[in-house]
Amino acid sequence: VTVHITECEAYYWKLRDDDVASFLALFTRKPNPEVNKEREKKSNAFLKTLLQNLYNVALKEDPKFHFFYEPEIIIRISLPSVLEKVRTHLTEQSIKFVEYSYPSPIPDSEFVKYGEERDGIVVRNLDLFLGIFHTHSTAAITMSDEDHFEYMERVVHTMWNPRQYTREQEGSHLAKMAVYKAGVEGVVRVLNDFQKQ
Repeated sequence: VTVHITECEAYYWKLRDDDVASFLALFTRKPNPEVNKEREKKSNAFLKTLLQNLYNVALKEDPKFHFFYEPEIIIRISLPSVLEKVRTHLTEQSIKFVEYSYPSPIPDSEFVKYGEERDGIVVRNLDLFLGIFHTHSTAAITMSDEDHFEYMERVVHTMWNPRQYTREQEGSHLAKMAVYKAGVEGVVRVLNDFQKQ
């Protein structure tokens, strides 16, 4: 089951009235030029704390849970007992959410874009990906930023090493992925920032 958090009313009272629209814009990806880094930092901290609390209350009991920011929080839960605890926690915190099936939400629903492609790599290898998604989600919640960076290096290396790739080949694949994710301009910016350090 997917628990898709749609609004966090419990957070509104922490914001000044003029911040509410900016927070909602962050939460729903609606462009708002008034959203600044400090507000984004506050809302990200709230969402991180919410996930940590859900992990402590229930998610750590589920060997297949995982989550993504889309930018709303989408949590996939495999155990009914964990789902019930998550529902209770979110309801007590006045956090609105909807539930739908995973990996394939109801066709033609507004949430279908958050499922997996019917014949995509995830569905074809669902047991493998559930383990990967769970591991990455647990690492994101439990590791410090420094440890998480080292975790990323280990994940990348252990993904390519069994295929007999050299470190240079690993780097080549990472460079291609960086361009795919950030564009050439984004990669150049990162490299320029890296050279300044």
